[in-house]
Amino acid sequence: MGMGNPLMGDDGVGWAVARFLEAHPRLPTDVYVAWGGTDLLATSSLLDGRLRVVLLQAVDGEEPCNVVPLDPDRHELEEGATGDHAESLCDTLALLRMLSPGMDRLDVRILGITVPRIRARADLSTTMREHLPDLAERVLAELARA
Repeated sequence: MGMGNPLMGDDGVGWAVARFLEAHPRLPTDVYVAWGGTDLLATSSLLDGRLRVVLLQAVDGEEPCNVVPLDPDRHELEEGATGDHAESLCDTLALLRMLSPGMDRLDVRILGITVPRIRARADLSTTMREHLPDLAERVLAELARA
């Protein structure tokens, strides 16, 4: 599930990678790709019935386009988060686990994609756009892990 706002430039990198993956020939047939926007709670119905969810989230980083696995239970997004939604992503997951039956058994992984800065623009920066194929390959590698 790609998180972020595509109208805020590189904050939408999670969404852009998810969109790129939808047409990827190596995407497993049992993988459902979705856009979670900036509010995981509002799109939580997309998590229903899933065994595993990988959230793609822009995070601050000096070196752009790194993929950093983050532990949702350790609230690693509190530091280095970008955008209005990032600070509450882990809190939203914790709330969903309390309120939704079965959500506590859902395997949630967060892949932070480092971006140098966020600014209002209708598309990704050139650097992020050029790295979409590589970012998609790294997400596919994560999906292949048991």
